[in-house]
Amino acid sequence: MFDPDLGLVVDLETCEDAHAQERTLVPAVLERVRAGDLWIGDRNFCTRAILTAMVARGAALLIREHGASPNPTPAGRRRKVGRGETGVAYEQAVTIETEAGETLALRRIELDA
Repeated sequence: MFDPDLGLVVDLETCEDAHAQERTLVPAVLERVRAGDLWIGDRNFCTRAILTAMVARGAALLIREHGASPNPTPAGRRRKVGRGETGVAYEQAVTIETEAGETLALRRIELDA
């Protein structure tokens, strides 16, 4: 875990198996998630179970959406929210169904370069 205020890695999860897939380490990482945290991750961490667990712990998340999983359902129209040096930013309300069958509301952010 990286603390941007300190500019340091303040915690990490190690594994002796150099061939282990990073998702096998997620249960140990999820134990560290706290309300008010912001977790940033790549698409390998965009799973229904991970998203649901982080939201249940009160954390915010910014995770690149995987092309196939968990396949959010649009819950509103995509709308332009700004422009930056690298393109136009859009946001859209989306939902996913949790493993418990509940609906989890999320927000998709897209950047068109």
